[in-house]
Amino acid sequence: MAEADVAGLAGRGSFRAAGGSRNSPFLDRILRLRYVVVALALPLVILVVGAARHRWYPTGDLAHTELMLRSIPRHPPLIGVAARVGTLEDPGSAPGPSMAYAMYPVYLLLGRSALAMVVAVNLLHLFGAALATAVAWRRHGRLAGLSVAIACAVMFRGLMPDFFLEPWNVWIPVLAFFAYLIVLWGIVQRRTAGLPVAVALGAHCAQTHISYVPLIGGTLGLVIVWLFANRRRLDGRLGRDIGLAALVGAASLALPVAEQLGAGTGNLGRLWRHFTDPPEQPIALGSAIQGFFGEYNLFGPWFVGPGHQPTDPVNWIGAAAMVAVVGSGLVVAWRRRDRLTLDLYAVVLAVTALGLFSVTRIFGEFYDYLLRWIWPINALSIAAAILAWVRAATAAEGDASAAISATNHPSTPGPSSASVGPVGPSTADTPSARRVRRTTLGLGGAIALLLAATSAQAIGAEPQDASDSKLVGGLAGQLAPQLSTDAAYLLRWHDPAALGGSAYGLLLEMERQGYHLGVDSWGRAAAQPHRVQAEDSAASVLWLVTGEVSIARFAAIDGAVKLAEFDARTPADQRRSAELRSAIEARLAAIGRPELVARLDEQYGTTQLLFFEELPDDIDEMVGEFHDLRSAGAVFEVPRLWGLFPR
Repeated sequence: MAEADVAGLAGRGSFRAAGGSRNSPFLDRILRLRYVVVALALPLVILVVGAARHRWYPTGDLAHTELMLRSIPRHPPLIGVAARVGTLEDPGSAPGPSMAYAMYPVYLLLGRSALAMVVAVNLLHLFGAALATAVAWRRHGRLAGLSVAIACAVMFRGLMPDFFLEPWNVWIPVLAFFAYLIVLWGIVQRRTAGLPVAVALGAHCAQTHISYVPLIGGTLGLVIVWLFANRRRLDGRLGRDIGLAALVGAASLALPVAEQLGAGTGNLGRLWRHFTDPPEQPIALGSAIQGFFGEYNLFGPWFVGPGHQPTDPVNWIGAAAMVAVVGSGLVVAWRRRDRLTLDLYAVVLAVTALGLFSVTRIFGEFYDYLLRWIWPINALSIAAAILAWVRAATAAEGDASAAISATNHPSTPGPSSASVGPVGPSTADTPSARRVRRTTLGLGGAIALLLAATSAQAIGAEPQDASDSKLVGGLAGQLAPQLSTDAAYLLRWHDPAALGGSAYGLLLEMERQGYHLGVDSWGRAAAQPHRVQAEDSAASVLWLVTGEVSIARFAAIDGAVKLAEFDARTPADQRRSAELRSAIEARLAAIGRPELVARLDEQYGTTQLLFFEELPDDIDEMVGEFHDLRSAGAVFEVPRLWGLFPR
């Protein structure tokens, strides 16, 4: 038996069947797939239990997600949530709605609440991690499964808690993409039955965020070419499995294609035009490399938590360490001719190269959420390196190899099973068996420590955007008694800071309470098309206005009736906000840009100052803090055809 194959046998089944010791029954019992999956679930359970103690009102992109979920079943979505495609007046959407349908059963079962949405998205994350671990474990052995589980545990620790609390379409495909790559690993080993599963996972990722499209298309294309090149070595099921995969792919495209061909916006066509004839030039090559290695980094966001922007300086030590760690595993696997690990590395290198090329094609503003798919690539790379090392460390030799071979495969040439006898003390204390036990125990211990740290992070975690959430809750409580459940209202907003996020949260909460608020046509991508409300058929128009200056200006206009007003800030926050505003105004005047002061009260103006103006660092910091503190909000009622926000 080849030495490279022995570690794989040592990773399968129980220690007893793999040349292990009868003296380690406890270790043998606990290091099983089902218990590893339960361990992965533990921090998520702690997180959800803690989140259940808080009343949370989703806003912004998270409100967009629940608005899509609430559209099922009466208004089944055909495309995804709003995307950065088109203009504010005519926006596009993500390619497909798969995330909504994947989350909906749990969301419905638990009462269609914000907490139900959090539970649903956590189950999707757990499913991705569990599927990746299970496929690696069942197909490639215990050591492979534990290596993959460690990679998942590292991501869990780095991304807890926000990643698991926010049902954001940018984050939802991350662990599904990791599972997709693990399934590809099996296909590269000529297990073509995994093709339909890979297509289903890939379609889900590509539908949920378009940044996955080139990665899914590229890797699937390479795998199909490889399979056809090696078709004589397959078992004759290639045609059948490709046919099943094609059926799965066609089913996944049914809803987006129906929208394209029907009376919708033609979203697939819009996406095709936008990305084949982009409105802006791709980012510079240097910026692409900087952005890629800021994420493909041993100490990148996947490990230390989100927050790094592609334009931030790169931790080149971390990037070099990542390349060194991954490269060292490749060298070990190559020297040992370890086919199992080399096949995994083939997937790693292919998807990494496709990812780097994909980054060079990004155009427009370069945001970190465009690169979330690098996190599972990092995890896969580390899993490959770990597997290469542990298979080398546990490689059996000599009589131990023969004993394992005879025990597991009696037909294999070598000593007969009768001559070897039952596996017991004769093989339990060999150096190889001890290495297997120590290595497996070390992997299990590492997983336990990582998940313990993750569980500690999960305790007491709260959803983000607490100020916007409290504002929505405060306004909704005052607004509900003054509206009629039998009338339809048009909601508009003036929001310098939150890009209308609080307005979508208010729309969602009022609908939850049985009221009918709609938006103008340009808001259809975020609110879903069936919530578009024509002004001439609305009972009245509601305006959500944020910011003290804007509220005072609106209240002074004849015909505007204030229905609700709320300030989620503490008195200390209010004082700090006033101090920051005065300081910002003074500094803008000092640098000769006093005209920018008005931006603080314009629609999306604070966000524009923060992201689209070149300002000194101290002003950027003050504007950022002012932006994060938010401000008071009020809801006004005005007659139909009253007009837009006063200048």
